[in-house]
Amino acid sequence: MLELIRELDYAGVKVLPIKYTNGRIYHIYEYNTKFDNGLSDDEHREWIGKGFSNGIAVLMSKANPNLKCLDFDEKNAIGRNVFENWKALIDPIIYSKLVIERTRSNGYHVYFLCNDKCDVHGIAYNDEGREVIGLRGDNFNGITYCAPTPKYSFIQRSLLELETLDFDEMMQLIDCGYQFNTYKGNAITSSGGVKQRSIAKFPQPPIKYKQVMDIFDAKVDEMFIPNYLESLGWSLNNRRLGNGKDYGKFIELYRPGKGEDERTVRSASYYYDSKRLSVYTDSVGVKLPSINNSEGLASWLSPYQVLFYLNDRNWDETSRVVVDLCGQMGIELPERVPMVSSSAGRNGLIWRLEIRGIQLWAIESGFMMMKMSIDDDAPSRLIRVVENVIYDIDESDIQRAFVDFVMVEYLEADAQRLLIAFLPRLMSYLTILPQFDGNVLRDGSDCSYLLFNNGVLKVSGSEVELIKYNELDSYVFVRDIKPFDYKPNNDAGSFVQFINMISLDEGHKRFLMSAFGYILHNFKRKSFAKAVMIIEDVDDQEEARGRSGKGLLGQFIKWIRQTIEQDGRNYKTDSQFKMQRISPWTQVFYLNDPQKGLPIQQFYNYITDDFLIENKGKKSYTIPFNKSPKVFITTNFLPSLESDSDKDRFIVVPIKKVFSSSYRLKDAFNGQDFFSEEWDYYEKMSAINFAIECIQVYLKDGIVDYNNAKMDDNKAKRLLQDQVPEFIIEVLEQGISTYKLAKNHLEFEEMMTPYDQLLHDKDSLLGCFEWEAGGLNVYNSHLLRYCIKAFKVKMLDKYFSRKVKTYCDINQLEVSQKRSIKHGRFIFIHNLDSHQNKKLMASDGFLMANDGKLMASGYEPIINNDNMF
Repeated sequence: MLELIRELDYAGVKVLPIKYTNGRIYHIYEYNTKFDNGLSDDEHREWIGKGFSNGIAVLMSKANPNLKCLDFDEKNAIGRNVFENWKALIDPIIYSKLVIERTRSNGYHVYFLCNDKCDVHGIAYNDEGREVIGLRGDNFNGITYCAPTPKYSFIQRSLLELETLDFDEMMQLIDCGYQFNTYKGNAITSSGGVKQRSIAKFPQPPIKYKQVMDIFDAKVDEMFIPNYLESLGWSLNNRRLGNGKDYGKFIELYRPGKGEDERTVRSASYYYDSKRLSVYTDSVGVKLPSINNSEGLASWLSPYQVLFYLNDRNWDETSRVVVDLCGQMGIELPERVPMVSSSAGRNGLIWRLEIRGIQLWAIESGFMMMKMSIDDDAPSRLIRVVENVIYDIDESDIQRAFVDFVMVEYLEADAQRLLIAFLPRLMSYLTILPQFDGNVLRDGSDCSYLLFNNGVLKVSGSEVELIKYNELDSYVFVRDIKPFDYKPNNDAGSFVQFINMISLDEGHKRFLMSAFGYILHNFKRKSFAKAVMIIEDVDDQEEARGRSGKGLLGQFIKWIRQTIEQDGRNYKTDSQFKMQRISPWTQVFYLNDPQKGLPIQQFYNYITDDFLIENKGKKSYTIPFNKSPKVFITTNFLPSLESDSDKDRFIVVPIKKVFSSSYRLKDAFNGQDFFSEEWDYYEKMSAINFAIECIQVYLKDGIVDYNNAKMDDNKAKRLLQDQVPEFIIEVLEQGISTYKLAKNHLEFEEMMTPYDQLLHDKDSLLGCFEWEAGGLNVYNSHLLRYCIKAFKVKMLDKYFSRKVKTYCDINQLEVSQKRSIKHGRFIFIHNLDSHQNKKLMASDGFLMANDGKLMASGYEPIINNDNMF
């Protein structure tokens, strides 16, 4: 071990001997006193003699002034393969110069020499603030364990083969490391708890600006920051003082407006040896973060970071200022980082890949990643952003763009060589693209947006405005842009004619338009979150067989808004993956003709809460409520909205039944292919104008109230047919209709006799009802036994009673519970002839439907009973 230490010392690398026993490492006493000069040969011999002989630690301190080490702590980024991904971003020639060892925690140490100073310590942190990549140098005052310490091993070169990198090469290693930083919030304490205050967050520029910023920091004069602040009204104390220990000499600075008598306490200190500013004040008007700022922002600021805060944290503006200052100061900046460079060799040109050049080209071309949700670990996808428009792409799109760029920028022979050499590895260089952090355009509470070739149409309650895409402060998806220009059109085209045909009257049309306006308005509020359900207005469920135009309304929604359509016949309510096609940019979920009996309660969460998306074979994620789609349903089956929760979550919109198998849409509109690419432009603009009117109706008036007695009657009849077995309806209609005709119980029994299928049985129909002044008694248990025998059905008493109750509720009958010794519990239907029961639906038609049956039985009306027929 002593010989190895002497070899390293001769090579200029100072180390400490350590002892490794039973998985633990022991240091020499007070090793921290050796940071400046290291140990002498005699001291090494002494400690090795004491058993410190099976490991070494490298001094990352003034003892090794030019030695640097990148420390990759993979245990803090499990599953991310940080080192391998970082390696793919590094120029292979630079990588070949590095000394690399594997650590005992399966991390990596990357050693190199560089004569330039670098004040960076932490480069990348994980989500919780634990360090993933750090830089150890002469200002670190620490150690790194190193082979031949047990469980440490070199995988490339050794410390006896260190090479020197220039400043730009070192910064490439650091720049690539920055891309693995995912830290956004709290720091982790040594005990594992979360600190209330974040660790300092150093503002790092986008990669396209990073090289310019680093050159500026390296070459700007050491007095730039104090002089610049002085020009902004700060005042200086030009005495250069030592703080006695860590950071060297500094200049006192006082914020603007601080008078002579207030200067006993400085506002900031500028350490000119390291070109760093430390701010102490939180005074109003001071944009620079102080040491105690609540956001946990770094207050140990380099020149470009000072400019970043002074320019309202805007990197674009900061870059402009830095470039202008470099021009004034004569600091040369590269026009563009090349993708490759070449130098002369014995056998011709030697091509050298410039990884940062490829990265910058990709970023400047608008390539980046977009997360599928706000979750930190949500899956991402490739996109390209051009003039505020987002394009979905894949790797082949990047490769094509790369080929196009190379063929234009390079001579043909060089271009071919470049493509052959580097195209196959292109995506490995772009392993880490920046995350898209812009805002996708969404409707506001008082406005909506429709996208066309010639711009974005902003729709408010009373006017529209066309905005150019490059004037937006948000981004839009290209798939949402209609492939034609917007031009105002107030004429009624075929789709508007169709709307008129399915509307009962103008009030109903306005109600329908307000419901469509709600769906088309891509803005959600918790206080008014509903699904829109379209259904045919018919009084018989058997007539609701489709072909009414509901599908055309669904096509209209899909044509206007980004919609995911689900075939209701294949909708599996028990599948956890039923919503896997939904994304945060889906605007409408359209369920087309679900099967009868669909439990609408399962849509409650989709309507009023966040969307949980579970993908088969992929990680699930959540779409927040305000970015989740609205729900649109077309159905042949009227739902039972029994509870207040049901009614509060659905807007049911009946439409007039016009079309059928004998009179179809194509018959009415000469076979028009609505909403297709070939559809006439005049027709398209008419439909667009109708969509605008719908949105404006909703923005101004909300969901318009509409009531129609006939429509309500049809709804009640269909609900009755859909929810109550036909034989229960039949026997209850017999009893209620006969009660309305009879004057007393004798007349009631005489009129009921022709319908009694068990006339001489103990469970006859006559025993199910009893006429009483003011109402009709219905004996549930007896009625159940009658139905079981007469209609050959099997039914539980609880189920039967519930269906009788449903019948009474739908018909709005006034009912009370009674009990007797003979019949037990039974129901009494009150006031069948009063205004309270005027909405009795099916029974009104029962008498007319059974007139022939009554006459055929030989029954004759009682004198003075004019209501009989």
